[in-house]
Amino acid sequence: MSESTPAFAKRKTLAVKSLSTVTRTRLLDELAVVTYDESALGITDVARVTGEQVSGISVAFLVVGSTTGITELRAAASAFPPGVEAIAIVCDPDTIPGMRRVADLTILTVGYLEDLQKSLARAVTS
Repeated sequence: MSESTPAFAKRKTLAVKSLSTVTRTRLLDELAVVTYDESALGITDVARVTGEQVSGISVAFLVVGSTTGITELRAAASAFPPGVEAIAIVCDPDTIPGMRRVADLTILTVGYLEDLQKSLARAVTS
């Protein structure tokens, strides 16, 4: 017979891990070891916690997989403090890379890493 799980173990922990953004290589190295975990916070909670814990940001990138919908992306973007520009990067190898605006949110869709640089360059020049 197993014992019940204590209440504190069932609650969400509202914390995020910082990634090094000193260089592109270091960021890619840190992103390479990010894994899915059912107990991880959703993108909206991550955006809210990051917005509360990190001061002085003006641009935030929301990097998600193909199952995250526009409603969830917009909610996450609005969780940042006023003045923070949110850009969603949706990774989906089964779609054509592209960029679109949904209200105040820029959404870049990329299939592969090579697509990201091209899409970001287009976003900057648009």
